[in-house]
Amino acid sequence: MSQQTELPALPKAVAAVKNADIKYSCSVVQAFDDLQLCFTIGPQVKHLYRYGSFRNCGFLYDEFVFCSLMKSKSESEAQRLLRERREAQYENKIVERPSREVWKV
Repeated sequence: MSQQTELPALPKAVAAVKNADIKYSCSVVQAFDDLQLCFTIGPQVKHLYRYGSFRNCGFLYDEFVFCSLMKSKSESEAQRLLRERREAQYENKIVERPSREVWKV
């Protein structure tokens, strides 16, 4: 039926960002607010209406725990871990896009 096609390489901009000296930050307060908002009735009802199930907020909990743990790390180690996490999130966002299954690129 449908053939699996090889995904294209990540854009050159990603490689440039990986080599740049960017200072990453992680706000525990913002992560907690995002987690709390996910569990409120409004977004849950909207997700139930659109997709037929409640929204899974586990990824926001993981982000909250990760940000909490960064406060106990040294500055250089925290920056390294934050950079690795942001790069992995970006790569997953590019690779896991649902439109790749639907549209031919």
